[in-house]
Amino acid sequence: MAYGDATAQAAGIGKRVTDYGYGFDDIQRAREGLQRQNVFGKFNINKQARDASRALGGQFNRRGMADSGLHRRGRERGAAQAELQRYGLAAQTEEAGRQLDRQRQQIEEQFYGGTMSDQIANALRRFGVAQSLEGIV
Repeated sequence: MAYGDATAQAAGIGKRVTDYGYGFDDIQRAREGLQRQNVFGKFNINKQARDASRALGGQFNRRGMADSGLHRRGRERGAAQAELQRYGLAAQTEEAGRQLDRQRQQIEEQFYGGTMSDQIANALRRFGVAQSLEGIV
């Protein structure tokens, strides 16, 4: 009977270790994907801001207003809008990173909680064996 319990316990530990490893791997892959997405998002924001800035100059030159101050204000507004987009992207990336950290913590808690319950069960089993041996002796 004790052999069957040990086999079942070993199978449970093996499954927990496997789940733990796959969970960490999934989180790492998600974090790498998040970094790629962040870099691509920054690239797109910078490209859009650069294109908008170039287009803005042409619009003012056509109307003969390049030196009127409106061109400068338009560039400042475009730069401010691009900065807000960068800030929003950074906030989204940071929140996604915090969510991945919470998932990692949950996986660790599940793994260590299961390991702790196995250790408690093992200690109780040993205590029961010791009590029965005392009764025999």
